[in-house]
Amino acid sequence: MSLILVCFGVFVCFFGLTGFAVVIYFGFQAREQTKINDKNGKKATFEQLILVNYLAICLSAFGLIAIIIGMLLS
Repeated sequence: MSLILVCFGVFVCFFGLTGFAVVIYFGFQAREQTKINDKNGKKATFEQLILVNYLAICLSAFGLIAIIIGMLLS
């Protein structure tokens, strides 16, 4: 049981870190598009990136909690 919980936690943490990488990548892509001066478009893009960033933080925290509980059970 504890091994399954730890593996699940590592798996979820991996997706959280992947989410961080996606946010960083798309953040740099949005900043490099200086040709587009549409402030509303950029604002919407960054709001979506903030939402994905919060989701990645929650996934990583949930994975860390699962890992800790799995280690405590063993």
